[in-house]
Amino acid sequence: MFTIEPLTSPLARKIESDLVRNLVKISDGENFFILTQKYADKYLEKIKKFKVYEDDIWVVTFAKCATTWTQEMVRLLSNNLDYEAAKTHLDVDFPFIE
Repeated sequence: MFTIEPLTSPLARKIESDLVRNLVKISDGENFFILTQKYADKYLEKIKKFKVYEDDIWVVTFAKCATTWTQEMVRLLSNNLDYEAAKTHLDVDFPFIE
C-alpha cells in the first residue's frame, strides 16, 4: 500500500517550474520516490504492478537525451556485443513504464 503526500518544503518549491508542478512523495513505509501528482495519477497503478528482477538493468534518461542510443549500448554490452540478438525491437528488452 502506498501513501501519497504533497511536498511542501522550500526545496520542493525551488524545484518546481513551469514544467514540474505539484510534487508528491509516494511511500510504501520503507522506501519512497517523488513524482508529479499528474504523473502519479496516470501511472501509479502501472508502477505498482511492474515486475522487477534482481538482474534488471535500468536505463533512466531525460527526454530527448539519447535514450535509444543508451539502450542500444547497454543491450550490446550486456550481451557480449551480439549484434544478431540486438536486431529485436528495443521494447522487447526495455519495457517503458509510461
